[in-house]
Amino acid sequence: MAHPLLLPNILDNIFCNFSLLDLKLLRLVNLDWNHAACIAISKQNIIKFYSSIDLKSYQAIFNQSIVHPHTSFNFHYKIADMRDSQEVKNFFENFNFHEHIRSLSLTIGGDFLSFKDLMHVLRLVPNLEWLGIRFHYFKCPELEEENCVAEITPLLSLRCINIEVQSYDDCWNSTTNLICSIAKAAPHLAKIHHPMFCVPPTKCRITSQMNIYLTELVLEESLTSSLAYLNFIIKLNNDNIRTLMRKNYPLKNLYINMWYPDDEELCVTAKSLTDLLSQLSPTLEKLGLDFPWRREVAYEFKFQFPIKTLQYLSLSGFQGSLVGLLNKLPNLSSIELSQVDLFEILPASQIVRNYPTVCKLRLDFCIHQVAGAMSRLSRIFPNLRSLCLNHASDEICRMIFKKMLNLTYLRLRGDDLTDEGITGIPAEIAKENNLINCPMEKGVALRCFSFVGDLPKLRELKLEAYRLTEACIKHGIVHCMNLQFVSMDTTLDKNDPSTIVTRTFRLSEYGKKLLAGDKEVTLILQQEVEVDEDEDAEKFFRMYETTGMVTDLLLA
Repeated sequence: MAHPLLLPNILDNIFCNFSLLDLKLLRLVNLDWNHAACIAISKQNIIKFYSSIDLKSYQAIFNQSIVHPHTSFNFHYKIADMRDSQEVKNFFENFNFHEHIRSLSLTIGGDFLSFKDLMHVLRLVPNLEWLGIRFHYFKCPELEEENCVAEITPLLSLRCINIEVQSYDDCWNSTTNLICSIAKAAPHLAKIHHPMFCVPPTKCRITSQMNIYLTELVLEESLTSSLAYLNFIIKLNNDNIRTLMRKNYPLKNLYINMWYPDDEELCVTAKSLTDLLSQLSPTLEKLGLDFPWRREVAYEFKFQFPIKTLQYLSLSGFQGSLVGLLNKLPNLSSIELSQVDLFEILPASQIVRNYPTVCKLRLDFCIHQVAGAMSRLSRIFPNLRSLCLNHASDEICRMIFKKMLNLTYLRLRGDDLTDEGITGIPAEIAKENNLINCPMEKGVALRCFSFVGDLPKLRELKLEAYRLTEACIKHGIVHCMNLQFVSMDTTLDKNDPSTIVTRTFRLSEYGKKLLAGDKEVTLILQQEVEVDEDEDAEKFFRMYETTGMVTDLLLA
């Protein structure tokens, strides 16, 4: 019988899990291992360097290469000194495949790369399409003057800028002037991405200083790019919305904040917003709208024409008719609602049809988020596959488990969520029968309501509720026949609810038996708990062991 390592593709599959430093050592074993190590590296979409050791390892592997397979590099150094900066520059100067590089992520400022270093690197990569810049206290004398635009080699291939800013402090002018300079040097720029604040308006009522600057940048007359993806929250008012319309960008992603609590005259009108979205209807794929509360636009906004390309919609502060919007979105697949009154935007009299294309729903900080509202949502979205719900309660859970039977992904978060909501066993009965130690067969007889096991297609479950105990696993979760992944946030010390630990389970039938209390199975579990430096870690581990909880159960 052949040795397992001699079977086809076994080495390739194993080596894909090793780091660059490990691969450097593994390739020295023999020719077969050397070949497998090179294949493993070539399969990585983005080569990430977290230290100079990773960089040197990579250079050693491909020092004598004739054909180079990689196009994307991420220099994600956590700590840097001037020697690291010089090594990065040397890497590009000695790299023989500059024309192959399409994606590059760098950190500038402090002891990382300087402005001159960045300009030097950009000159060496003429075909760069994606550029990520992390600003680390970046301050440059050449860019300190207000509205200063640096002369940069034209970036004719650049399509996307990814911006991360750790701190503004006194570096604002240098940071914004460099962003502006790069944007204006890229005539074919299509995407500006600001990940720290690229969340939909449902999660950000107040836009950041950088978002406001990026809004001003994309509205400048001198910016001639054909931007399609504005992955930041654009701050629009009744004046600059007309400027955006004149720019006539073929936008696919757009997240708008219209919140001006102190100046009602600046608020966008319903007509202006409708006109803008009518102009964008041929291209728009993702849309986020943050409405000013109790303003005309929040009540009267509606789509004038159908938007057949729109797949994602995020609404915050909306007070009009949700059904009226859905009727104009025939291909919508995902919707997020925040700070809305569910009964107000979804009156029972308007529920005359359903919207089968919608398969993802997220609710945050909604008013009247009760079982009745869940029932209405289940009627208009019969094909929901994914549901994320904040402020969940036992009553809401019972309605979800009864009505939304097509769910494959469910995330529930709420301080009022208890074992009763997950198991369907009333708290009084659970207390009388000591539910944690109660046999599973008896737990089935005690059940009075719908429970999580009634979702036949559920594959992934995430629970964030500090009041949950082991009973919800034993009498609830293990009954989900197709469940493969569970994540639970509960308290480490039941006397101290502020200490939270995440428990992760990947389930097989073997794992379900273990969680249900199969005493014949023994499993040694590794535990990692974050504690303050002045705390005794061993104390936490001992305390955790006495609770009888399972922490990281990884069973494929």
